[in-house]
Amino acid sequence: MAFTIGGYTIPQLRKSIAAAVGVAALILTAALADFADFLPAGVATAGATVAGFLTIAGVFLARMGTLIDGIGSNGFGNLPDSLTDAPAPESVGKHRAK
Repeated sequence: MAFTIGGYTIPQLRKSIAAAVGVAALILTAALADFADFLPAGVATAGATVAGFLTIAGVFLARMGTLIDGIGSNGFGNLPDSLTDAPAPESVGKHRAK
């Protein structure tokens, strides 16, 4: 049985939160660019820090999708099989063009 919150599964919530975080970072960055001349330096610096944090949070939600989605389908404390079958270190990066 999949774990749900308010009728939504964990993967649905993760994707929605990741999208909202991305939109918030985009809007904040655009606002900082548009109003840079009117904002005090401290406000602009704080806004840039928040935008950076939102970007990191969005990347985390995207990169850890397998783990987060696995928690929703397998229950808390159970790793999905795809995480335990990690590729061998020598095979990492071989797909890149040279």
